[in-house]
Amino acid sequence: MGCGERRRGRSVAGGIASLADLVHDHGGALDYDLMTMTQYTLDDLGGRLTTGALAHFVKHLPSHSETMRALFPEDAERVAWTDGDMTAQLLALLIDEVRGMQWIYARSHSRGSVRRPQPFKTPWTEGDGRGERHIGLGPITIAEFDAWFDGSD
Repeated sequence: MGCGERRRGRSVAGGIASLADLVHDHGGALDYDLMTMTQYTLDDLGGRLTTGALAHFVKHLPSHSETMRALFPEDAERVAWTDGDMTAQLLALLIDEVRGMQWIYARSHSRGSVRRPQPFKTPWTEGDGRGERHIGLGPITIAEFDAWFDGSD
């Protein structure tokens, strides 16, 4: 088998050739993972970032990384369920449902009125009451943004 041929859907080229294919096909996703997980970029390859280190990084990427999502888009739904991001949302929804059931039970077994429970406060539901989250009080001027972005006061 020559370089770049595939056996059962997997590249058998190995080493640097496989890394080169990955960088060519999914460089944006790989660069994002490098920046967010290691503070390196693909521009550091050959200098501070060795090809061996990059190979180990890719080999041990978590299933919810952007590179894995780009390589295996068919696994997106499974990854969403195993990723910790969805767990917090599901727990918040579960808390709301349990509170609702407790309220229904208390209301049906009480002669007086029972206060309806408040929804569980989460970062993604705080804001204007419709689930929209707003950060800041309003727009800033371009000069204010430039001063903030440049780090000057």
